[in-house]
Amino acid sequence: MTLPALVGPQHAAELLYTGRRVPGKEAFDMGLCDRLAEPEALLDALNIAWWCGAPPSLRLPLAAADALLAAGRTPRLVFDASAPYQLPEAEGPVYEAVLASGSWVLQVPSGETADRFLLEAAKAGGGCIVSRDRFRDHRRGYKSIVRNPLRRLDGFVSEDRLRLPVLELDVALPPTAEAAWRQLQVRLAG
Repeated sequence: MTLPALVGPQHAAELLYTGRRVPGKEAFDMGLCDRLAEPEALLDALNIAWWCGAPPSLRLPLAAADALLAAGRTPRLVFDASAPYQLPEAEGPVYEAVLASGSWVLQVPSGETADRFLLEAAKAGGGCIVSRDRFRDHRRGYKSIVRNPLRRLDGFVSEDRLRLPVLELDVALPPTAEAAWRQLQVRLAG
């Protein structure tokens, strides 16, 4: 089947001449795809790790990823380059295992900010960001994300439970980062 047969001659010409990227909803409306996936939920992993206070813990972003998977969402953990230095030394092996587990986890290279990466990825993919960060340095360029309570999702920890009110998620935190990682591995394998 040819592109003009799929999307019509006008859309085909525009896409071929401009080479522009087509967002998911527009691609669906044009007929380029037959279904839409839920936009990914980008987790500002180090920010979430601090939600219980010092010291930060991987059990929080791992529990958030597990809860999002259980709810049918597609999570993506994004760590700052400083994460290995901020997390407790005892969680180092878990952090390395998480980083090696696949393309759904990313450590932003040194010298780049995780904030810009998160905002760019959310803008390009139509996803949301789970973070308490207000992204003050980037408000102008990403107003549609930063000021939208459905695109920048806040959460908190209370009584050893992770809560993301906008997504109606309320999950018990595993006792350790290792336990959170084992729990998440089971969900990823299933």
